[in-house]
Amino acid sequence: MACRPQRRGPAVTGVAAARGPMRATYRLQLTGSFGFDQARELVPYLSALGISHLYLSPIMQAREGSSHGYAVVDPASVSRELGGEQGFRRLVGTARDAGMGVIVDFVPHHMAASDENPYWNDQQRRRLVFDTHPASGWHRRFFTIDDLVGVRVEDPEVFEQTHAKIVALVEEGLVDGLRIDHPDGLADPGAYLERLRERGVELVWVEKILETGEQLRDWPVQGTTGYEFANDVTALFVDPRGEQPLSDLYRRLTGVSQGDELWALNLVDPDNRRKRPGARPAVTQAIRDPGGARVALTTTRRVRGDL
Repeated sequence: MACRPQRRGPAVTGVAAARGPMRATYRLQLTGSFGFDQARELVPYLSALGISHLYLSPIMQAREGSSHGYAVVDPASVSRELGGEQGFRRLVGTARDAGMGVIVDFVPHHMAASDENPYWNDQQRRRLVFDTHPASGWHRRFFTIDDLVGVRVEDPEVFEQTHAKIVALVEEGLVDGLRIDHPDGLADPGAYLERLRERGVELVWVEKILETGEQLRDWPVQGTTGYEFANDVTALFVDPRGEQPLSDLYRRLTGVSQGDELWALNLVDPDNRRKRPGARPAVTQAIRDPGGARVALTTTRRVRGDL
């Protein structure tokens, strides 16, 4: 996880502070066949590696058979398939005995539109929690995934309903911090993160995709999950001499000039734009076209306060 200097709230005290600073996280992808008890068995090995914090995939109740945990159906309960709340407490106890902290991946902005979801099956709760059209039944999706329905977490009542359990686990000292899944999926990321801080969640990392030259906004977070760092490291293993052969292959396979489709990169990277000055008509047309205008944005998405 990547950190940066930023505005901070009150100093971390109590249980979390006693475990010392973060040195390294180790992400564990929990599944029905690798739950909390199986994760406990790895703690001595991870401690010997120098890992300071376990970094757990989502732990709340997900749709049956979910292999990743992001298709949440009940954010108010810990996953039964992973071992339930008692299993989670045992894992945390083992981690604490080894002097390790616990970071949890949390999904605030969508749930699975499933019969298993008590919020989805109750018509009154559905109207409160989800953005749905009363006549057609259509709902706001997470990205383009039809069965992941957007949660109105910007509503204070919805926030409390969907965050009561994870906040309680933080307050009890069982969870040291949260990794927030895609803040760009929130109506107002800044306000959401401020509310988390107000509810006592002081250690937060965001899965924010930063474009070249884009700075993380002044949010009350420790930093990002580190995609930008991963990109820089990956670039060390990429031979720039391969760019032209790959571009030629792309053109042969698609019949489309790659330069015309990469104007979003041109807008982000001024140096790249100078290399292709003749492509300006393409971006002019894209800006005039409502659909094409989306590629002219210089960041992954605009949020409230950007415009």
